[in-house]
Amino acid sequence: MLGLWQRAGELPPEPDRAGARLVLLGAVGRVSGWYRDLAAGLGQAAPVRDPLPRNPVAEAELVESLRRDLSDEDGRATDTAVRVIWTADHLDAARRLQPSLAAAAGAGKRSS
Repeated sequence: MLGLWQRAGELPPEPDRAGARLVLLGAVGRVSGWYRDLAAGLGQAAPVRDPLPRNPVAEAELVESLRRDLSDEDGRATDTAVRVIWTADHLDAARRLQPSLAAAAGAGKRSS
């Protein structure tokens, strides 16, 4: 994902994207934390945390931020908006993999 942002190069100034950034950073923290705990649990034969549920509130905040801050004057998504959507989708894909990984790590060992 980082490469997508790095290859964007110098972009023309765009409206504030702080709202989208906060939503993405929150998702990164939750998803990476779950995977960090999974790795630690595998290394120590510890229980695996339950997979993360969807976060409809954060999803709605991201959509609102994209509508408000990351559309051009004609209402079309900017290049940054497309990268934000792509990044959010990849984070959600990593979250959706969690149930199968937790099951493979040991059904019956999971804890909340």
